[in-house]
Amino acid sequence: MYKRQKQDLAEDAAQVQFLFISVDGARDTPDMMSAYAARFDPEFLVMQGSEPTLSQISADYNLFYTLNTDEGENYSVDHTTPSYLIDPEGRLAVIYSFSAEPADITESIRAHLAS
Repeated sequence: MYKRQKQDLAEDAAQVQFLFISVDGARDTPDMMSAYAARFDPEFLVMQGSEPTLSQISADYNLFYTLNTDEGENYSVDHTTPSYLIDPEGRLAVIYSFSAEPADITESIRAHLAS
């Protein structure tokens, strides 16, 4: 989805920074996260969310996640799936549901860039 948004934004994409944030910093090392993001676009940024930071922002972003460590080494991670548009001042502008249409997301981003 994100690669498509960047392509659809064309020259407007230069005004947007795409970022993935992991909720599983114990397993998602910087190298693993970089390799993951590179599957989308090598210019996409990646970050590890620390437990204190994730706890602090969870209410603002309606973030929920559970590391099912009781499953053993290859545990699963349950988490919310929205994507977020943050404005240049660092404010949450839009929350996009997982089921949002890619074209609608692209148009929403364009509208925010124009405002």
